[in-house]
Amino acid sequence: MNNVKILYWCPFISKVATIKAVVNSAEGLIKYSKNTIKPEIINVFGEWSGYQNELYQKNIPLSKSMIKFNFLNYQIENFVISRLKYFTIFIFSFIPLIKYLKQKKFDFLMVHLVTSLPLFIFILFNFKTKLILRISGMPKLNFFRNLLWKLSSKKIYKITCPTQETYDRLKEIPFLKKKLYLLRDPVLYVKEIIKMKKEKIDLKLTKKNFILAVGRLTKQKNFLFLIENFRYIKNNDLDLVIVGEGEEKKKILKLIDQLNLNNRVHMINYTKNVFNLIKECEYFVLTSLWEDPGFVLIEAAFMNKIILASDCPSGPKEILKGGQGGFLYKSNDSKDFILKFELMNNSKIKELEKKKINAKNSIKEFSIFRHYKNLENLLTK
Repeated sequence: MNNVKILYWCPFISKVATIKAVVNSAEGLIKYSKNTIKPEIINVFGEWSGYQNELYQKNIPLSKSMIKFNFLNYQIENFVISRLKYFTIFIFSFIPLIKYLKQKKFDFLMVHLVTSLPLFIFILFNFKTKLILRISGMPKLNFFRNLLWKLSSKKIYKITCPTQETYDRLKEIPFLKKKLYLLRDPVLYVKEIIKMKKEKIDLKLTKKNFILAVGRLTKQKNFLFLIENFRYIKNNDLDLVIVGEGEEKKKILKLIDQLNLNNRVHMINYTKNVFNLIKECEYFVLTSLWEDPGFVLIEAAFMNKIILASDCPSGPKEILKGGQGGFLYKSNDSKDFILKFELMNNSKIKELEKKKINAKNSIKEFSIFRHYKNLENLLTK
């Protein structure tokens, strides 16, 4: 493959794992293709501007902003405001995206977030550019999405799924079946992880050991459930550390106060480096209602941590091999959460070590290199 041009479309309004996936994917293409594949990230409204230095160091081109609406960059966590932002992106990016695709003549358009706009444009116009739709999480096929996917299916080159579970479920939809391709996310960049886990942290905890949970403070991550049930854990030698920002922060802080857990539950704002925290924790806990696949879960497995996760769709069961690589509890089930935590806490070291090995073996496909090889294969099909 020579001089293949790929444009990444990923307008984001909050800190999500997809940002890392896009950067790692683009970097992998540049590094391992020896510059024969040329990626570019489109800066829709300036959301990528804060990553300019990082992208420059990695030689990843970033386009100029297509539209200029300052309010889109305001970090306000609110459902109504987020929908207003998405609507604004859709309406005002419509013409600029069409012009950019016609002007630059990319070979592939990798669509990550706000996928409805590129799909709608490809329904209306014919491009030589091939559209690749990246799925994250099992989408709910409501009337609008079902119609949009059906109308655009002939214009979609491939649909990538990050987990086998999502792939198998989408395969049941007839008009998508031949478009599907299993492509693991590029989560693990070993060189950076080794560097980042050495960075010092200053945690002022009541106890020396702690349970770690990481993610946006949203309904999806289910941190209210975690805090509610943390008080029933019999091991009083453990604190709980939650890392993240989001719309449920006030609710979480209020619950911590109501349950008198201020000395045992500690909140840390979003940080780009979680590896030094993962390194120090006793257990890693994921309480999500859904994932696909769960970046921090993969990172915790790579760091040889003992993991307790919900059996939500789609990722934890696959990564933890149905419980062979960690401990799975019934999603949103308090009784089973406490039961499995006690089981984990009382397990023998030999059993825990075996689970760590199983988990680490299951995440090999989530490296940047494996992602590159699989993506290269997809581009040449």
